[in-house]
Amino acid sequence: MKRLIKPATWTAVVALALVLVGTVAARRRTPLASAAPPAPEVSVLTVVPETVAARYEYVGQAAASRSVEVRSQVTGVIVARPYAEGTDVAKGTLLFRIDPTTYEAAYRSAQARLANADRTLARLKPLLAARAVAQKDVDDAQQAFDQARAAVDQTKKDYDDTFVRAEISGRAGRAQLELGARVTGSGDLLTTVEQVDPIYVNFSPSDEDLLRLRRDIADGRLLMPPAPRALAVQVTLADGSLLPAAGELNFADLALQPATGTLQLRAQLKNPQHVLLPGQFVRVRLLGLKRPSAILIPQRTVQQGLTGAFVYVVGDSDKVAARNVAATSWDGGSWLIEQGLQVGAGVIVARPYAEGTDVAKGTLLFRIDPTTYEAAYRSAQARLANADRTLARLKPLLAARAVAQKDVDDAQQAFDQARAAVDQTKKDYDDTFVRAEISGRAGRAQLELGARVTGSGDLLTTVEQVDPIYVNFSPSDEDLLRLRRDIADGRLLMPPAPRALAVQVTLADGSLLPAAGELNFADLALQPATGTLQLRAQLKNPQHVLLPGQFVRVRLLGLKRPSAILIPQRTVQQGLTGAFVYVVGDSDKVAARNVAATSWDGGSWLIEQGLQVGDRVIVDGVQKVAPGQPARPVAYRPAVDSAATAAQDSTLIAPPAVPLRIRSRP
Repeated sequence: MKRLIKPATWTAVVALALVLVGTVAARRRTPLASAAPPAPEVSVLTVVPETVAARYEYVGQAAASRSVEVRSQVTGVIVARPYAEGTDVAKGTLLFRIDPTTYEAAYRSAQARLANADRTLARLKPLLAARAVAQKDVDDAQQAFDQARAAVDQTKKDYDDTFVRAEISGRAGRAQLELGARVTGSGDLLTTVEQVDPIYVNFSPSDEDLLRLRRDIADGRLLMPPAPRALAVQVTLADGSLLPAAGELNFADLALQPATGTLQLRAQLKNPQHVLLPGQFVRVRLLGLKRPSAILIPQRTVQQGLTGAFVYVVGDSDKVAARNVAATSWDGGSWLIEQGLQVGAGVIVARPYAEGTDVAKGTLLFRIDPTTYEAAYRSAQARLANADRTLARLKPLLAARAVAQKDVDDAQQAFDQARAAVDQTKKDYDDTFVRAEISGRAGRAQLELGARVTGSGDLLTTVEQVDPIYVNFSPSDEDLLRLRRDIADGRLLMPPAPRALAVQVTLADGSLLPAAGELNFADLALQPATGTLQLRAQLKNPQHVLLPGQFVRVRLLGLKRPSAILIPQRTVQQGLTGAFVYVVGDSDKVAARNVAATSWDGGSWLIEQGLQVGDRVIVDGVQKVAPGQPARPVAYRPAVDSAATAAQDSTLIAPPAVPLRIRSRP
């Protein structure tokens, strides 16, 4: 009979077997676990510097390089429109024909009067030599001839103006007036001609981009193309394709746009196939900028972690370490590393000026068509010459009592009026040469070649002087009252008279303008809308680092606060009742003291109320103390800063806290 094994016995046997098997397996694995795995093989790139093209890209919009409104300078009915709308036309192409009947008749009549005056003058000159006529008759004939010639010039211009031609080559737009419509004058727009080859592309980098660009150039981190070459640009179209030909930067605006904080730049590009049309949006890349000693690493080497971008590097002992980096921009398939890696680490008829350039006072900016003014000037000269001859002839006759005094007086009046007319017409003629009234930077031309100037109401361009430059700022009414009260009470000292108050300007990127300036204007009254007083400082700006419209921070220099109490920033705590500090009393007991901390000075708070000279303030270990707790004084050894200067000779306080004895700062 077989013996049956009880279930409890089976359980014990199975448990014992599992324990034995686990022990054997553990013994077999022990030698393998103690052996270190082999070092993985990795691909390592040794960092070397190289000069690469700097990448600056912006969104731009295309615009016609020249846009001229076609207007008639004469009135009349349109009798012909030879051009086809929306087609290219050459300069001088006939666009509209105004009914010439009236102007042609006036021109022929003026020619007839000129011919008659010429014949009269030719007939009288020999008679004068034979003393058969008086000198006055010849002078009158000469005046009539000169006036007739000026009238011919004017009527010929009016007749020629009935042929309305294109002032520039370009694409002619839609006709605004049809055949048979009446043109009432230059106020009626006939059409527009736009030149799109070359074409302009406008784009606007931000204030921060400009500051960074200039600082990189000044520090040698960015190289400009050799002078006098202009900065080249490349345009990428909306579908990702490149415009075949690169262009160049040809204009920078005088000031930033206040609404956007950007500076408008303009590039000019060839556009023979009219691929670009005005209004299209494109991407603009600046070419020619080089970044020397740049560090490039493949894109896949840069990882993203909780602290930002990092890479793995292999040290001298072939140990792997993570290194935080500042990967700023792309160059092909690589990242440009600004920080974190070092070399060797593993891993109008004429517009002579150029827009946006500096011009000297008196530089010719625009030339207005002088035909009418030149004719008027010549006619006035002819009248003056005739009046002069008449007066010269009558004066001897008056002495001989051959003429009356009234005749001489009338001749003198005619001479004076003629001379005034010459002065006025000469001024009008000279005003066709539009020159810069000051030295400075000339802005964008508001009217193109061929556009009509209707008078002084038409802005042509702006010239702005930015060296020196003004900075306007506006403290509030409360700031002014506090400032004056502190000065009156002796809590604030002004610089010695007659020195002006100096100012220091901080740019948008935190850097300082190299030269300090001075306050040179304070307004008479506060602005009612804002309750502020406008102040103005003047600063030197030879490199044009500051441009009109930039926002900056202005700090007044030279104001001194006597007997000021400064304590390190970390000593001031915030509680339910406001700011407070821990002080050590005479019995070396800790107490909380409410303070009024009003402003910063370096790394310290300026204390207006709550502390007195001689008070002992706990600097270090404020988290370890509580009111009423005893403390043992030890010496406070601050770093060299503004607070340290004020407390350099302090003795004090103890573990667990380090106090600062308050001293008056002169």
